[in-house]
Amino acid sequence: MAPAELAFAAAAVGMRDEAMRHSHEAFEIGDPFCRIHFSKYWPDSARLRDDARFQEILLKFGLD
Repeated sequence: MAPAELAFAAAAVGMRDEAMRHSHEAFEIGDPFCRIHFSKYWPDSARLRDDARFQEILLKFGLD
């Protein structure tokens, strides 16, 4: 599985720190799912949007 997908799977089961670890990995390796999954409008990202660490990733992608 791609890191972005793992991030949202972890978030779905309440593993927020694990979700953020995978989110950072996805960004660092240029996971192609990042642009879609990290969109501030993508429903699966709703569980992470209030996390400052996720907001930092959105800023890096220019998706703030």
